[in-house]
Amino acid sequence: MIKFLSDKSVLIAFLMPTAIVCFSFLDFVFFDFVSPDYNRKRLYQFVFFLFIIFFVLNLFFEKGFYFFLDQFSSVYLWLVGFFLVLCSISSFNSLYFLKSIQEVGLYSLIFISCLYLRNKNIGESELIFAISLIGSSLVVYFFTYLFDYVIYLRFPPEAWQNTIHNFSNPRELNHAQNWLIPFLALLPLIPNENYKLLSRLSWLPIILMYFFLIITEGRGVSVAIIFSIALTCYLFPTFSKVLASTHLKSFGFGLLLYILLVQIVPSLFGSSSNFDFERFVVANSTSSGRVELWKIALKSIQDNPVFGVGPQHFITLVGSPGSPHNIILQWATELGIPAAICLIILIIWGGNSYLRGLIYRVHSGLLTSHQQLVQISAFTALLSASIHSQVSGVFISPMSQMLMILVVGFCMGVHSKNLTSRVSVSKWFVIIFLLLFSLAYIAIFYWEYFSGNYPTTLEFQSNAPRFWRNGAFHKN
Repeated sequence: MIKFLSDKSVLIAFLMPTAIVCFSFLDFVFFDFVSPDYNRKRLYQFVFFLFIIFFVLNLFFEKGFYFFLDQFSSVYLWLVGFFLVLCSISSFNSLYFLKSIQEVGLYSLIFISCLYLRNKNIGESELIFAISLIGSSLVVYFFTYLFDYVIYLRFPPEAWQNTIHNFSNPRELNHAQNWLIPFLALLPLIPNENYKLLSRLSWLPIILMYFFLIITEGRGVSVAIIFSIALTCYLFPTFSKVLASTHLKSFGFGLLLYILLVQIVPSLFGSSSNFDFERFVVANSTSSGRVELWKIALKSIQDNPVFGVGPQHFITLVGSPGSPHNIILQWATELGIPAAICLIILIIWGGNSYLRGLIYRVHSGLLTSHQQLVQISAFTALLSASIHSQVSGVFISPMSQMLMILVVGFCMGVHSKNLTSRVSVSKWFVIIFLLLFSLAYIAIFYWEYFSGNYPTTLEFQSNAPRFWRNGAFHKN
């Protein structure tokens, strides 16, 4: 029996981020008649974090503070604590202190959320159930897109990729594709003997996701996905044939759907497909302004190497966008080089530990083929998101953050099953910091959105200062 059906805390903590991702696809369908002054996805995320804090405090009272951070080495926890101290100093030195503390609080809440899901030991069946729900919402999203598509047949656009650009924020969708494509490819590989039609329909989400990848011309996510799948097949050759075959078939059908909707159907209705090959080559052979952003970030790092300009403060250097489109440069620019090094070490340490544990679990025969496929796909998703984050804001968009919590929390859970508990006095230090920053985030959010006593944007900057306000998945 699926675990969260009998555990309400797991039901909420696991299904809420899943629901947020689903609403990111479906709220255009069901809620577009209302245009609120706030970003709905941030509100969904805020409610999720409130539940997480409640559950974490309840867990502390039941099993003690040490239980929550067991199996972590002292060095790892001291690095987390040192990172939070450096972020605090950077925040105090920044121009907008509350905006900085809010970002550190967000980091803390994401970390705590992953830890909570880890302690609940979310299994492969639960994760696949969540992916199935998200896949279903993606199918509904596609049929909603078709309504706009029919209108464009009557009034042809300048270029057909504009049909998705005017329908949604394509970069938010690209960020989600890093996490979803590796898992959506699993749905056709998990047979359902009782519902054969459902098994055949399980190809739809991954095919549609590749269609959206093609029409959005997502270069960064394409390179990240290709490299991640190739490396996965190299590391786990037993599954290389079935994984590569599934992705190639899905991409092939996605390409055929693209040709049908963008080339053939418009021609039948007497309108040109408007595919400008020269524009396509030129637009996709440039850095789209990223090199200029990276130069600004490097100059800022030279000027503020130790504590940076402050969390969420890159926007004060360039106006818009609110990110240099490179997560390492973002950390170094905003938090300073020492804090960035701490975070990079923590991520590489955690990723390498998971990979080594995964190789051991796969080759030791501890897992079923179903479990192996899910855990291997989780590695592919982590790798793809990490690669794409070097050229885009993968880790700073709300939808992607929710998917990150699901995947990282799952990976930490399956990895920790084979580890022994450790004792470390630094846990108190880390826990206090994490809780303080988390509560600070919640307090600032309240001042912003409910009491209205704090501005949601910087002066003359609508990016708020990341993508909270005007970077929602669906354009408001």
